[in-house]
Amino acid sequence: MQTPFFLGPIVLRDGDRMIGTTGLHDLDFRSRRATFGMVIGEPSEWRKGYGAEATRMTLDYGFGTLNLNRVQLEVLEPNVAGIRAYEKAGFRREGVMRQHHYVDGAYVDTWVMGILRSEWKPGPA
Repeated sequence: MQTPFFLGPIVLRDGDRMIGTTGLHDLDFRSRRATFGMVIGEPSEWRKGYGAEATRMTLDYGFGTLNLNRVQLEVLEPNVAGIRAYEKAGFRREGVMRQHHYVDGAYVDTWVMGILRSEWKPGPA
């Protein structure tokens, strides 16, 4: 049985300004898995570590509270900063969907990445 999603805001501590969202969708509690997604909509806030922190916090919720066994995601290969944040959180590259998206006049690959509960390292409380 699948439940639609869990969605949370990404908010700056100073000023309480929302800069994006993070969440888990395609939740499957029988198989204890979900798909991770995140958007930081303000380019001025990219590459400041917010994505890595939001990823860690979402994984903590997924594994620690929802008792998931697996979380996966899809990321475009040119998104080097995103891939770095996901790897820092413990995601591993599991596969490639070749020429999966058409972006700026060219086809780009999409990486499938995943992390298992046994690989997860909880963040600081």
